[in-house]
Amino acid sequence: MSRLTAHRTLAPITIKDQLLNMFRHDIDRGQYAHGEKLPSRRDVAKSMNIAIGTVTKVFNILNAEGYVRSVNGDGTYAVGPEHRQKAPVG
Repeated sequence: MSRLTAHRTLAPITIKDQLLNMFRHDIDRGQYAHGEKLPSRRDVAKSMNIAIGTVTKVFNILNAEGYVRSVNGDGTYAVGPEHRQKAPVG
């Protein structure tokens, strides 16, 4: 039996992971230009009908991964692929 037809149960993708993947994809593909302000956490939560805490977690992860930079009191800005810091190896 091939790996594709083996009986496995795949966990559903959480809203948090879907949102993470959406923002990563959009930033990598230039939907948000380097330095462009992303929608506010509140606006994302409202437009997607999800908890603001979920959006905050997503933005925090994106910040830690280098996809965005957050400026207190001002907003969250995209960091294009060519401007991201590479994680140190080792």
